Amino acid sequence: MLTILVLESNRLVRTMYVSGLSAFDNIEVIETSTAEEAVALIENGLQPDVLLTDIQLNGVSNEQFVEWFKTTCPYTQVMISSASNDFIPGMDVLLPKPARPNEIFSALR
Repeated sequence: MLTILVLESNRLVRTMYVSGLSAFDNIEVIETSTAEEAVALIENGLQPDVLLTDIQLNGVSNEQFVEWFKTTCPYTQVMISSASNDFIPGMDVLLPKPARPNEIFSALR
């Protein structure tokens, strides 16, 4: 079972990601809308295989969050969805925003 943590503040995009990815076999999707919620999940023992996050997080620098996340979960693949081509140190995959679920699935390692 592959666990994907979806961190997306836009409810419509988050719902699209969660419903689309949940349709694939052997994928568990956990959703959150804020970095604070994601931190709480990780601090309570969640070790996702993949983090799918927006490049813009409310109230926190994405670069700082990804740095913290990669330190805390070094084996987790970090996918960032963005309308721009901005590179964030520590990210493994840059996806267009919104990415279609099959694009996300294809980018999984």
